[in-house]
Amino acid sequence: ALLVESGDAIEPHDFCTLVGYGADGVCPYGAYAAVSAFHGDASANAEELMATYRYSAGKAMLKVMSKIGISTVQSYKGAQIFEAVGLGPEVM
Repeated sequence: ALLVESGDAIEPHDFCTLVGYGADGVCPYGAYAAVSAFHGDASANAEELMATYRYSAGKAMLKVMSKIGISTVQSYKGAQIFEAVGLGPEVM
């Protein structure tokens, strides 16, 4: 299993790209830190904020996959359907 720990992966598109290149999971600690910073609000519970973020990111990933006609993560994972302009194959 390939788990990617990244401070750069913040948006669902970032997660989709990582999964599209074969990641089994993504730990976006940069995004988690940003979400935790909102905990300063007295009405916000840190656990609820994290759960809401994960739920929203998951729904957004499903939306990205459905727009290109893929309905399962198994079909999307490792498909390398992205094109990297200007990067050589050794980098990809």
